Amino acid sequence: MLSKIQDGALRIDLKALVRLCESLREQLLDGDFIDWEEVY
Repeated sequence: MLSKIQDGALRIDLKALVRLCESLREQLLDGDFIDWEEVY
């Protein structure tokens, strides 16, 4: 049972990472760059 829960959590994390990468890619392609100095 625990492995099924872990597998589900891993898939959710991977989907979140994919969404983040897609969002960053769109921002870069649109020229809407992130000011990393403000982030840190």
